[in-house]
Amino acid sequence: MEKLVVVAPDQYIAVFLRKTLEDKFKLIFATSGEEAYNCILHEMPSAVITDVVLPGEIDGFKLFQILKNNEETSSIPVIFVTPYMVKEKVFLMGGKHFISLPNLKSEFQAHIREMIEKSLEEVLKSG
Repeated sequence: MEKLVVVAPDQYIAVFLRKTLEDKFKLIFATSGEEAYNCILHEMPSAVITDVVLPGEIDGFKLFQILKNNEETSSIPVIFVTPYMVKEKVFLMGGKHFISLPNLKSEFQAHIREMIEKSLEEVLKSG
C-alpha cells in the first residue's frame, strides 16, 4: 500500500482526507510544515498532500520549495488540497497538482493515483 504524508491542520480537511483515502493508501498525518518535513524524510512517501495554510514558519508553498530543492525528496509529488483559491500561485511556483475541495471520494482517489503515476513517469523519463 502506497504511503501518503497528509499535512492538514484544519480538522475538516483532515477528516475528509482520512475518510476519502484511508482504504486505498497508508496515511501519515502532520499538522505543520515542520512536522510534515520530518515525516517525509523518515517515511519517503509516494506523495505529499498539503494544505496551503499551515501553522509555523513553513507553509504549504515553502514546504513544496524545500522538498523540490532537496535531492532526496525532489521527485515526490506534492498535491495541494485547499478550499482556498490559489491554483494560479501553485502553477507559477512549478507545482503540477492541485485539488479543490470538496470532491467526490471515488474521483478524489482516482485523481491522487493518477498524479502519483504521472510523477513516476516523469521521473523515469528524466532519470
